[in-house]
Amino acid sequence: MKLLVVEDELYAREALVRQIKKYDVTHVFEIYQAANGAEGWEICQKEDPELVLTDIRMPKMDGLQLLEQIRLDGRKTKVIILSAYSDFGYARSALSNGAFDYLLKPLDTDELKLILGKAAQQLDQSPKEAESWKRDWCEKLLMESISGCTDTAQ
Repeated sequence: MKLLVVEDELYAREALVRQIKKYDVTHVFEIYQAANGAEGWEICQKEDPELVLTDIRMPKMDGLQLLEQIRLDGRKTKVIILSAYSDFGYARSALSNGAFDYLLKPLDTDELKLILGKAAQQLDQSPKEAESWKRDWCEKLLMESISGCTDTAQ
């Protein structure tokens, strides 16, 4: 399975690739790398990856623009947005454009493994099953957002 990592910070990108390789003991993923969304889009056009992990804020083309371009092109690529910002607006925008998931940096290794596993599994599932999982995730995100508002109000 082709996986593209798009991250403008070299050390963060290399660390993420190392994390994925450590998890990917059966060598399921063929990993490609890009330093920004524009470079990532070029790789998408050439290699057609099944899965993209992209930072949200980057020069030239950000992660949301990359996601939008992937969707406008009609690709079924699963896109996971990575962000250091827990802004619900970013998450909402990512989901409304068809992101598979939205992970906060610094990445939790167990969470990353879980999401990569689910993405790989869903590539073999029906659209109905995938939509059900996305709905459950949206409900979880909303509940966490509401819970976070209540915690700060106290």
